[in-house]
Amino acid sequence: MARPTQKYLRKRLHYDPETGTFTWLSRPVKKRYASHYKIWNARYAGTSAGHVNKTSNRWIKYLEIKIDYRIYKAHRLAFLYMTGKLPPANMAVDHRDGDGLNNRWANIRIATSSQNCGNARIPKNNTSGFKGVSYVKASGRYHAYITVNCERINLGFFDTAEEAARAYKVASQKNFGEFARSC
Repeated sequence: MARPTQKYLRKRLHYDPETGTFTWLSRPVKKRYASHYKIWNARYAGTSAGHVNKTSNRWIKYLEIKIDYRIYKAHRLAFLYMTGKLPPANMAVDHRDGDGLNNRWANIRIATSSQNCGNARIPKNNTSGFKGVSYVKASGRYHAYITVNCERINLGFFDTAEEAARAYKVASQKNFGEFARSC
C-alpha cells in the first residue's frame, strides 16, 4: 500500500484527539486466515500502537507506527485521521510544545520546514544555555544568529549571553511569529 487513506486508517486504528494516543482496533476474522486474525486480535486489539524512535538528532523522540510493513510518524497519522489527508511532502507537522511524543490534536499544526525549526527546542549539546547563541572563545563574546529558510543570519556579537539571547528572541518573533521559541 502506497499511502494509507483516512478510511483505511480508521479501520486499523483509533485515535483519541484529547490524549493523542493510538490504539489498535480488532480485525474482522476472515475464514481463510482465521487463526492468524484471532491471534492478532488477542495480542494487539485494544493496545497502544507504535513505538518511540529517536531521530538522527538523538534528542528528538517521535512515536512511530508500522502499518502494512511501512513506518509512519504518529503525528502525521493524527493529521490524516483528523483531516482526511496527509500533509504535503514539503510541509511538516509541528508540535506546539516541542514534545514529539505529545500527539494531542490541540498540540499539532501544519508548518513549513523553517517554521518547524523556529519552534525547535534548545539542543542538548548547546553550551550557552540559550537558543541561537554561541560563545566565541577567540573574542570572549557571544554570537547571536538565526536560521531562516536554510539561511543563517548573523545578529551580532554581544558581551553577555543574555544580550545575545534577547537579540535572538526579537529576530525569532519577527521571522517565525507564533512558531517562535526562544528557549
